[in-house]
Amino acid sequence: ASKARCGGVMLAAVFNNAGRRAASMPLSGISSFARPTMYRPERSLWIWDRIKETNDKFRTRSEAALEQRRAVLREDFSNHSQNIKSIGQVIHKRNTDIHPPPDALYDHKAAFNFPDLQTMSLKGEKVHLSAEKHFKDKVTLVSCIGSRFSQRMVDAWLNGMMSADIPETDRPSQVVWLNFAEGPLFYIGIFRRMLLISARYQFSTEKQACTLYHFGNSLQVRQRLGMTNRYLGYVCAVDSQGIVRWHVHAMDPPEQEELAALGKLIREMHSKQKRKQLKI
Repeated sequence: ASKARCGGVMLAAVFNNAGRRAASMPLSGISSFARPTMYRPERSLWIWDRIKETNDKFRTRSEAALEQRRAVLREDFSNHSQNIKSIGQVIHKRNTDIHPPPDALYDHKAAFNFPDLQTMSLKGEKVHLSAEKHFKDKVTLVSCIGSRFSQRMVDAWLNGMMSADIPETDRPSQVVWLNFAEGPLFYIGIFRRMLLISARYQFSTEKQACTLYHFGNSLQVRQRLGMTNRYLGYVCAVDSQGIVRWHVHAMDPPEQEELAALGKLIREMHSKQKRKQLKI
């Protein structure tokens, strides 16, 4: 009994000491524990507004990017459909003589400017096809190649005009094999270099200096030139001012009479260029 009494006295003393210490503590020391956190509805609404605003921005950007990709897909599908139609015409030999070679040079109303193009040679050098650069003071015969279907036709025109059968006065000052390399792979530099390296082994040294490549989408360029079917051959005569004065867009290679007729027109272009230089 005495032990129980002593234990009770000791517990009472402990609780009394704890109560005195708690009473002696300043209120600031226990304010963080004693004071409840106040609920601020305006702060909660502000946070939700920020989240909603951020989500709206992301949604707007996502919808804009989606619409851009849809536009690209529609354009790709349209180009693909046009290419399928063009190659179908070549395979079935329909409309393969879109623009036969004219008998005379174009006048000022029918002539049109050759588009300014940034191209690349087989050596990897940039060549600017324009009146101020590559066409300056020259009569140039340019072939535009969109596929292997047209290679035989354009080679027959350009090689025929530079052959010994054509008098030197009837030959162009220079010839250009312009290749249109289209497709997503050619937007990457390594694939461009691989194409140029492989092409060097296919062409002779003389032809390498005259072979140029245009990378990327060439649809607008072909439309300006009147090259409506990329699978057919296209050859044009460009004067020193970068103006197309003659062109043919077909599939069959030329006859010798057609080469001779073009030689007379080339001679006429040379004489006009000399007269302009004398006037200057």
